[in-house]
Amino acid sequence: MRTFPGYKGGLAVPSLSNIYEQLWLKKRNTLKTSPHSDINHIWSDSSHKHIPSDSLLINGSYLTASASLKKSQLDAATSHFHSLECQGIAAKTIEENVPKRNISLWSSNLNQLSNALHNFAKKALQGQLSTSGNLDKWKRVSDPSCPLCAKGVVQTNNHILSNCGSPSALNRYTKHHDAVLLELANWILQTNYQAGTCL
Repeated sequence: MRTFPGYKGGLAVPSLSNIYEQLWLKKRNTLKTSPHSDINHIWSDSSHKHIPSDSLLINGSYLTASASLKKSQLDAATSHFHSLECQGIAAKTIEENVPKRNISLWSSNLNQLSNALHNFAKKALQGQLSTSGNLDKWKRVSDPSCPLCAKGVVQTNNHILSNCGSPSALNRYTKHHDAVLLELANWILQTNYQAGTCL
């Protein structure tokens, strides 16, 4: 089971606060639309108290108000995400430079991975791996430098995934790099064989 759905990178997952607001909207709508006039009076007598959900219900149906509330919650989550120092910049750069069909294809492929690989890839893309640099930001360690290469370089996502000069990191990177090349070579050979052509 995925931690977050692929839709909007998990930003569409409602928080407990969001769920509370939606339930409160439903409760207020029940008071407003009750067949009993006494219950209607409870809504009308209390609606002047600047209850945010009531402003959504006054001029529209419950369905319209609910859709408006969900949109405002998603917009707030998106705005917060884009304001983050690292992840926000990365997300905006991708949105502005990568075609939506490519993002959808990547998301579809990502969702076919096992849970462990899916979560690792998601954290890597969002800059949330537990590197020394991140652990320092999260106040879990006092030294953000890479313990593998011991050169005093901050251990960021990019550093640990492709730039660390330690022998163990280079061996791991080479192994993964060669495995990807082997998959590509096998795919090319199979495609050419099926097409009846030779390299």
